[in-house]
Amino acid sequence: MTIGIKLLHSKAFEELKLHRIEANIQPNNKASTSLVSHAGFEK
Repeated sequence: MTIGIKLLHSKAFEELKLHRIEANIQPNNKASTSLVSHAGFEK
């Protein structure tokens, strides 16, 4: 998933020129919240 998020980030911001993306995660899912947090997502 870490590699997938990095690929998504590159595609979304560099190629598609999007200004933001959103991750929809259950708040109590610690693994997913940690993953997106380390990927640079902000709450």
